[in-house]
Amino acid sequence: MSKIAGDAKLITVGDRTFEGGGPINAIVGGLKKSVTPTGNGGKMYKVERLPWSIKGVKVPCDIDAGDFVYLQGVANSTEDVACGFELQNGTAMTGTGSITGEVQYNGDTGMAEFDMEGVGTLEVM
Repeated sequence: MSKIAGDAKLITVGDRTFEGGGPINAIVGGLKKSVTPTGNGGKMYKVERLPWSIKGVKVPCDIDAGDFVYLQGVANSTEDVACGFELQNGTAMTGTGSITGEVQYNGDTGMAEFDMEGVGTLEVM
């Protein structure tokens, strides 16, 4: 069975879907653990929640259509929205969260760049 790599085909932020513009880095989220040895040769696991994340998102940004203002509005809001991506083979993952960090517009490429994160896990659709 072949594996799929490459650029995201679609990116979803709230009620808008954008054409993908590059590769992304995703973390499904859930739990992460580390191990600490104990004095008697045993071990203790420390378990922490790990948010899901989609990093390095780049989407075509139509400033005249309000895309840049919309994306910054999502980043400004404390309300969660649907966030997700679809790969070239049609596999899609989605979660509930928001844009984190800065939303940057690149005038040379016409692309907006940002990261998304949320609590819980990304789910395969």
